[in-house]
Amino acid sequence: MSIYFEAAANLLPWMIEMRRQVHAHPEVRWSEEGTIMLIKQLNSSSYSHASFLHHDYQGGFVLDVISGIDLPIMAFRADLDALPIQEETGLPFASQVPGVSHACGHDLHIAMVLGVARAVAAGLVKPTHNLRLLFQRAEENPGAPPDPNSGGYYLAQEGALIGVTKLYVLHVLSTLKTGSIYSCEGPIMGNSDRVCVKIKALGGHVAHNADARDVNALRIASECIPMLEAIVNPLAGRNISCEPTGLIAGKGQSSSNIMPSEAEAWLACRTYLGADERTALHEGIKRQISGNVARYSNNRASAEVTVIPGHPATINHGFAGFKSTLEASGIAVLDKAPELGGDDASHLGNYVVQQGGEFVYAFIGAGGEGFADHHTPQFNPDESAMQLGLEAYLALACS
Repeated sequence: MSIYFEAAANLLPWMIEMRRQVHAHPEVRWSEEGTIMLIKQLNSSSYSHASFLHHDYQGGFVLDVISGIDLPIMAFRADLDALPIQEETGLPFASQVPGVSHACGHDLHIAMVLGVARAVAAGLVKPTHNLRLLFQRAEENPGAPPDPNSGGYYLAQEGALIGVTKLYVLHVLSTLKTGSIYSCEGPIMGNSDRVCVKIKALGGHVAHNADARDVNALRIASECIPMLEAIVNPLAGRNISCEPTGLIAGKGQSSSNIMPSEAEAWLACRTYLGADERTALHEGIKRQISGNVARYSNNRASAEVTVIPGHPATINHGFAGFKSTLEASGIAVLDKAPELGGDDASHLGNYVVQQGGEFVYAFIGAGGEGFADHHTPQFNPDESAMQLGLEAYLALACS
């Protein structure tokens, strides 16, 4: 049994307390002031085992844990924001904010990274690196107001990663069995782009539906879904996914006798493509959907196609070393196939890798069969998984 296991087991009750405090007071993207204030309060004291330096950035709050002069810098990331989802878990510490909940596990991430600071401060471990703890705002819903950019994007732009040689990000996953860490080399998560197609047509009375194909904007918008599938299906072997997420009628949507003259179709478009291929795909989507709508409606309707870029693909560099370090400390690391979720840790990882460093994003099993999926009202991961997460962070920090 390693000292990292013992330290994490010792701090698990404290992490559970912190997680539940954060969980009860969720804040959506770009409104995480209360969460940041709590983090600052928890780390406001001075300790004999390390020096703590605070830095405020637009993208979040950064805590440097200094254990020695000229040690290399290793960074860990915790995302802070919650989701606009009404919680339905019935937990005693459930969200006290109507319509908002921590339905993706960011509350656990906060508690784990805070646990790193507490373990070092208490002298439970002695890192061989200076640690940069990134408490990052606005990971969810890139492209959404009040600022379409994410906290990870801003932290990378603002210099929060200058000097970092290794960055590790652990994310709980309720669909994976508790007790192991899962990751792989190369792509682990995809681009998280969105496509909005706005249709303008003539509209008309529903009784005059012989021309509905040409004039009903909602019907035309619905046809954009198979149109987009036809564009990406030939590329399916490249792991590209386009899934409809919204179909909205404009003028006339609440009337029973009006074919709408305006409508929108929203689709999620996720890939592992690099920057150039991703841009080419976006341009192809705009060009082909606009042309297809014109042909479908006999040039009586038009389409305005907007691609809203999300997070870049998350690509690991240095998984073999990550895995060997953790396995040497008795932590199971299992290979996992990549998936088309998205995370703006990719902005942070890209910066570190471009500077010659290492970046690994990995999942912590936090449930398994019978646990609700992420982004659902019933989401309630196994919070005991935080012990393994902290154990892994401490093993990496002392490697």
